[in-house]
Amino acid sequence: MRVFGILHASKRPRAIFAAAAWLGLLTGLSCRCAERISPTPAPPHAVVPGEMLPRDLSGGFSLAVPLERYGPSDLWKKINGGAELFISYGFRELLAGSFVRAHSRLPELEASIYEMGGDLNALGVYLAEKSEGADKAAVGWEGYQSGDGLFFYKGSYYVKIIDLSEDGSLGNVVREIAQYVDSAIRVRRRGVPEMEVFPREGMVAGSILYVHRDALGHGFLKRVFQGEYALEGKTATLFYCRQEGAAQLLAKYRDYGEEFGQVEREWQAGDLRLLSVRAFGNPELVFVRGDIFGGVVGCPDQSAALRLIRALLANIDRQIDGS
Repeated sequence: MRVFGILHASKRPRAIFAAAAWLGLLTGLSCRCAERISPTPAPPHAVVPGEMLPRDLSGGFSLAVPLERYGPSDLWKKINGGAELFISYGFRELLAGSFVRAHSRLPELEASIYEMGGDLNALGVYLAEKSEGADKAAVGWEGYQSGDGLFFYKGSYYVKIIDLSEDGSLGNVVREIAQYVDSAIRVRRRGVPEMEVFPREGMVAGSILYVHRDALGHGFLKRVFQGEYALEGKTATLFYCRQEGAAQLLAKYRDYGEEFGQVEREWQAGDLRLLSVRAFGNPELVFVRGDIFGGVVGCPDQSAALRLIRALLANIDRQIDGS
């Protein structure tokens, strides 16, 4: 079960977004219409180049200036209620720009480019916000359309483009912006082998996630990969992470079990150190092997959970470690 996600911009009323974007524009206007000139150079400390946004578009749209920039300390001003999610994934900077037509005072399109500090961070926040059953979009490394918005990630960037028009008829221009930004992000695609090692049998399609911190609600679990499985008529979560001192995570999980439930058993099974706890009435089997810590949460059959763990580790050995 996903514990992340915020309300998409595309799911909020257009009028609210148009008005908010309009108010932001008014601070940079000196006449009745939005200024449409070349964006000023980015400040020296800027992370996202201003040139990543197009200046002119079809339909008579132009980029309004000044552009908006936000960092971790003031992101809440732009996405109040959503900033915490982005910061938890390593957010560094947001560059946002609105697009207006000649002699118009209201922006009808808005593009937001989030620099997340790394490929996995961008993927993680993209997946956390992704709408269930959204239509795929052929842009970036992966993208989708939802409501009046188009969303994608590429490299360390997560991009949102929203149609603010009253009738939501600017889909072609939205795609034009997306293609421009996609082309401006010049990075070579790298796979995520850590997400390819999850066993396929019983996996819930589209459930594989990367969680940068506070995975499964635990403050001590960071940089975690997880996926959901149909096991014994239940939906269980298989997860793992790799770090030095993985054995310490087992100790912290033991403390968690003792505080919020009970520790049922701890034992050695070959190269695995296993711990079974029941917290909040939920069965959990966790393990440590070398620098790998992980487990299965929510599977009532401990044997099935252990088989899933061993299948995961076999894939890690073969596909990542080459052993």
